Amino acid sequence: MDIRPRCCTHPESEMVPVEVCGKIDERPYSFGAFACEAGCDQLYNIVQGYFKLSEGAISQLGHFRRPCPDDESPMYLKSTDAENTGVGTFRCSQFACDGEGTGFFQHKCRHSNHLPEVLQDEG
Repeated sequence: MDIRPRCCTHPESEMVPVEVCGKIDERPYSFGAFACEAGCDQLYNIVQGYFKLSEGAISQLGHFRRPCPDDESPMYLKSTDAENTGVGTFRCSQFACDGEGTGFFQHKCRHSNHLPEVLQDEG
């Protein structure tokens, strides 16, 4: 199965496969994930769903979480509506599962236009 998640903050951008590497308690770890092409710090994988890394720790992005109606796995944003209303189609990433659903994907505070912070290039 070929999944192509979209960033929930930058839905025009397909996420690209990356290898996440780091250390927890001096023990190295690595796992596959997808990262936003637009450069924000949002990541996705089939175990965590949408998440961020902060000092080696995984922070769940619960406001983007859409559990699959068939198996409860975290779904990914597959496509968005043509009218840009913030509604998208979510798809299950598990092999042989056809779970889909629709829902809001843009995380904006109801009282402001705040979007998640964008990583700055340290170069």
